[in-house]
Amino acid sequence: MMKINTEKTELEKKDELCIDTVLDTKEGRWLFMRLMEVTGFYQPSFNADPVKMAYQEGKRAVGQYLLYELTRTEDRITKKQLAENEYMTEKKILNKEV
Repeated sequence: MMKINTEKTELEKKDELCIDTVLDTKEGRWLFMRLMEVTGFYQPSFNADPVKMAYQEGKRAVGQYLLYELTRTEDRITKKQLAENEYMTEKKILNKEV
């Protein structure tokens, strides 16, 4: 029977520490939400031009990774929900200033 290695590498541990550190700040949560928006994750990516569609799907893949990281633990899900609320509130304020 094959043994599966479940130990995290030093790189994975560093990634997790950094993501959690970023999510602990309002600015870091803003950045995650801004990146989700910029990647077009919540938008359809269909385009009749296959090159444009491939480009958009590549951006969406980054959004999928971010969402995966944002929902890996219960604590991160809570911070994601906080980030979404903060992001929408801040965007409303910024849009009124324009």
